[in-house]
Amino acid sequence: MVEVDFFFQNAKIDGIITELRVTSARYKNKQLHSLVIKRGFSGNTFVNNGLINMYSKCGDVDGSLSVFRRMSERNYVSWNSMIASFARHGHRLAALKLYKEMISQDVNPIDVTFFFYHCSMLVSHVKLINKGQELLKTMQARA
Repeated sequence: MVEVDFFFQNAKIDGIITELRVTSARYKNKQLHSLVIKRGFSGNTFVNNGLINMYSKCGDVDGSLSVFRRMSERNYVSWNSMIASFARHGHRLAALKLYKEMISQDVNPIDVTFFFYHCSMLVSHVKLINKGQELLKTMQARA
């Protein structure tokens, strides 16, 4: 892992999370998340938004959701990052549920919100098409 024996400044850690791109190994993400907690940055909205994206990019939607649910304050980036996480991994119903929750919390959606939500629909649809093509090939091979 990256040496982190230097003093983190509040404004810098969210950039560090973004730039490290620790997307290949979940345990490294957990190590970085632990460091964030130990250094006292777990209450920082910008840092948490970075953690949501970090977990999402390595396929750990549960990790993203865990960070999101523990946030004491969320901004529109937080909501959009979590909806994007669901969209990235084809969880359209979860994206819709979170969108409805966002509206109930009086957070106004922006154009990016709609984009991510529609992406979740598209990803889900493409996965169904691919699955259908696989089933068709299997049926043709057996015929």
